[in-house]
Amino acid sequence: MPDNRTWWVSCTLLVLLTLGLGLPRIASVPLDSHEIFVAGTARNMSIRNDWILPWFNGAPRLNKPPMSYWAAGGVAALAGDLPEVEAWHIRLVSVLAGCMLMLSTLALGALLFDRTTALAAGGLLLGSAGLFSFMHDGRPDMLYAAFCNLMLLGFAKCASTRSSSARQRLWWCALAWVACATAILTKGPQLPVFMILGVAFFLWRNCDVRWKPLASLHFVPGLLLTGLLCAPWWWALDQRLSGLSVERSQLGGSLLVPSLAHLGEFYYAWRPLQLLLPWLPLVVLAAVFASRNRGARAGLGFLWTPLIASALALSLGRQSRYFYLLPLLGPMTLLIARPLVCGLAGSGRWALGTSLAYQVQGLLLLACAGWVISARGDHGLWIAVLLIAGLCLALGSIRMLREPRLLQATLALAVFMSAVWSAAAVTGRLWDEERYASHALARKAAQLSDSGISLATLDVSPTLYAYYAARDVPRVESLAQLQTLLDSAPDGMSALVIPASRLDSLKKIHEVETIEGFARRGDGEMLVLIKRTQSP
Repeated sequence: MPDNRTWWVSCTLLVLLTLGLGLPRIASVPLDSHEIFVAGTARNMSIRNDWILPWFNGAPRLNKPPMSYWAAGGVAALAGDLPEVEAWHIRLVSVLAGCMLMLSTLALGALLFDRTTALAAGGLLLGSAGLFSFMHDGRPDMLYAAFCNLMLLGFAKCASTRSSSARQRLWWCALAWVACATAILTKGPQLPVFMILGVAFFLWRNCDVRWKPLASLHFVPGLLLTGLLCAPWWWALDQRLSGLSVERSQLGGSLLVPSLAHLGEFYYAWRPLQLLLPWLPLVVLAAVFASRNRGARAGLGFLWTPLIASALALSLGRQSRYFYLLPLLGPMTLLIARPLVCGLAGSGRWALGTSLAYQVQGLLLLACAGWVISARGDHGLWIAVLLIAGLCLALGSIRMLREPRLLQATLALAVFMSAVWSAAAVTGRLWDEERYASHALARKAAQLSDSGISLATLDVSPTLYAYYAARDVPRVESLAQLQTLLDSAPDGMSALVIPASRLDSLKKIHEVETIEGFARRGDGEMLVLIKRTQSP
C-alpha cells in the first residue's frame, strides 16, 4: 500500500499529466461541427447579451442545456476575448473537466477499495482513448462525465461509514445532488437518472431495511435541491421563447422516447470498450481474474450496477453512440483495476498469464509509439522530446513505487502512453485532412462575406460558414429557393457553397466563378465555393 507521501506525489503526477495530455494543439486543430455549435452559440449569446436562450445562425438552439456555453463564455471572458469564442476556450473547459474526472476517480477508488487500486485505475484512465479524445473536444461530453463522476463519488461518500461523521456524509450527499443538477444543465438528465437508479438498486439489494437507500441518499431533499438549481433556467427559457415550444426538441426529450429497434444488438456491451483503448489486453486479464477470484469481485457492485443500468437504458434509445457511456469511464477503469490488484495479490507472484498480458500490452504501446514516429512530419524534435520524457517519467514511477509490482507496471505503461498520446497530437495526424480543408474553404467564404457579398449554402450545412462569417448563413434546398435568395441580394453578387454535382444545373441559369473546393471523405462529393458574377 503506498504511504502518504507516495500517494499524494502519485496523485499530483497523474493530474499534471492529465493536464499536459489535453494541451497539445488545443488551439490549432480546427473545430468540428459539434464544437462550433458550442463556440458559435456562446458567441451569439454574448452578442445578444442573453445567456438564457441558446442562439445560433439566426435561430434558437434547443439541443443542449446551457452549461457548456456558460463555461466557454466564462473562459473567453477571463481571457478578455468575448464576444469571440475560440477553439482553445471551449477545449480548455474539457481539459479542466478531464482533470476533475481524474481526481474524482482517484478519490472514488481510495474510498471503495484502497490506494493501490485507485492509482492503478488513475493510470488506466490517463492512458485511455476516452480521456484523450474528449479532452481534445469542446463538446459538453467531458464536462458531463466529470459532473456525473463527482455525483457518484458524493453518493459513495454519503453511503459509506468509513472515516466519516453523519455531518460529513450529509455534506457529501449535498455535493452529489449539486453535481447531478450541474450535469443535467450540461447535457440533460439521462445519465444522472440511470446512474442514480443503479446506485439505489445496489443499496436496496445490500440493505436489511429496504427504505434505507432512500434515507441514506436523502432522495426527497436531493430532488428538491436539484429542481431548485435546474428549474430557474427552464422557467427563464420558457419566458424567452415567446410562444415557441421545446416539446419536440432535444431539450424536450425527443431522444428519450424508448425504442426496441436496437435492443438485441448488444451495442453497449462491447462498443464502449473503444473508450478503454489501448488497454484491451488488461481488460481481458481483469475479466479472467474476476471470474476466478471472488475477492476480486467483492465491492464492485457499487460500480457495475450504474454501468449496467445505463447500458440497458441507452439500449432502448433511438441513437447508438459509444461515447454516451463516457460519464462511466472512471468506474470502468476501477472495474478493471480492482480485479488486477486482487488477482496479483492472491497469487503472490507474477503468473505466466499475467506476465504475458503485460508484455503484450507493452508491445502494443511500443507499436503506437512506432506509428507516432513514422507520422512525425516536421515535428520530429518535439516528438522525440515527449517520448523520451515519457520514458524517463515511466522509469521514475517504477523507482517511486517500490511495491506492488503490478502498480509499478500499470503506472509506468500509463505514463508512457500519455506521452505517446501527446506526441500523436503534436503530429496532427489524428484529425483527418477533410477537417482542415473544410475550414480553409470556410475562411475563404468568410473573406467574401466580409467584402459585402452575401453568403448561402445549397444542400450543405451552414454551421461552419456561419461561425467563420460571424453572421447568419441561410441554407436553401432547391434552385427555386436559391433564385429567390439571389434576387434579394442588394448588389446582385452572391457567394454559394454547393455540391459539385449541382454546379452544372446552376450554370444553366447563372454565370458563376469557382473559387475553391475540396472532396468530402464520406461520399467523395466535391464541395465548391462559387461566386455569381452576373445573371444571363
